[in-house]
Amino acid sequence: MRERLARRFPVYKEGDSNAKPSGGTRQIQYKLKAGEAGWILRIDKVTAY
Repeated sequence: MRERLARRFPVYKEGDSNAKPSGGTRQIQYKLKAGEAGWILRIDKVTAY
């Protein structure tokens, strides 16, 4: 079983339109941890491109 999940999304600067983000891309990587009654996603790493 893999323990990580990553999500990438565009970064919008002030004044950007919805169709044209100019702030690059950010990725948030989450790590799956066993919790008391289930699983919990915790932020592991944030990367900007």
